[in-house]
Amino acid sequence: MYTVGIDGGGTKTELVVVDNAGQVVAQTRGGGMNACFIPKEQCHRNLSQVLLEINHLFHHMDEVSCVYTVMVGHEFDELLSQYFPHAHLSGVGEYLCALAAGGDLEPRGIAVIAGTGSGVFGWNGLENHVGVGGWGMTLGDEGGATDIAVQAFKAAVRANDGRGPMTELLPELLKYFNIQSLWAMPTALSHQTIMRHEFAGFSAVVSRLADAGDEVAQRIMREAGESLASDALYVAGRLFQPDDAFPVVLSGGVFQSGHRVIDPIQKAFAGAYLKADVHQVVMPPAQAAALMALRDVQRGDIK
Repeated sequence: MYTVGIDGGGTKTELVVVDNAGQVVAQTRGGGMNACFIPKEQCHRNLSQVLLEINHLFHHMDEVSCVYTVMVGHEFDELLSQYFPHAHLSGVGEYLCALAAGGDLEPRGIAVIAGTGSGVFGWNGLENHVGVGGWGMTLGDEGGATDIAVQAFKAAVRANDGRGPMTELLPELLKYFNIQSLWAMPTALSHQTIMRHEFAGFSAVVSRLADAGDEVAQRIMREAGESLASDALYVAGRLFQPDDAFPVVLSGGVFQSGHRVIDPIQKAFAGAYLKADVHQVVMPPAQAAALMALRDVQRGDIK
C-alpha cells in the first residue's frame, strides 16, 4: 500500500510517494500549477508531465490507496484518477500541510508560509484556528517573494530618480528582466507579459545582493522578516498563552534567504513566547501531504 502527496505551488509542483512505513519510495517535480499565478492550461500540462514522469519511476500506481493534494483543484481529479485508478483523492490545506512538514502531524502550532505569496495560520486543536494574510499581490502577501520583488523595484525606481540611495538592485533588475530602462517595466506588468512567478523570482537576487552587502537589499529582506513576525505574533496571541509550548514552522522559498528573514521571527517569539520552537520545515510539503494521507488511511479515516 502506498500514499501520494502532491504540492502545486506558484513556481513548482512536487509529487512524493511513501510506502506503508512512511518511507519515500519515489518523487519528482515539475513546473508550477497554482492557477492564481499560472494559466489553467499550463497548470494541466505541468501536472501531466509530473504524473507521466512518476509513472516511469514508480511501477505500482494501482496500489496507491490515497492521494492528498495541496493547491490542486478538483478540476484535476479526472487526470489524477487516470494515473491512480484505485486511490481516494482529497485536498489538504497548504498551511496544515506546512505545519506537518515541520515534523508534527497534529494540528497545534503556527505555520508561516513565505513563498510566491505569504500568509500565517495557526491551530490550537483542529477546531480552534486563526489565519491572516494570503490576500494576494494587490492586497497583501507582505514578506513573500512577490512583495520582496515589489519593494526592490520601488527602491530601484527611487534610486533611478535620485530620491533614494543608490543600490545594485537597479542594474540587477535591468539585467534580470532583460530591459534597457525601468520605463519598460510598467508596460510589461500592465500587459502581463511577465508572469507573477517570474517577477517573484527576483527576490532571490535581492537575497544575493543582501549577502553581498547591499544595504538597501538588506533592509528589504529584514523588513520582510519583520512583517512575517508581526503576523505570526498576532496569530499566536489569539491561540496561545505566553508560557505555552508550540511549534512555529517556517515554510517557503523566502526562508532559504536565511537569517535576515528568520532572525526577526525568532527574536519576536523569544521575547513573547519563551517555549515556542521556531524552525524551518524538515521535509517537503508534498512528503508531509503523503504522510498525512498515510496517517488517515492507517487510522481508518480513509476507507
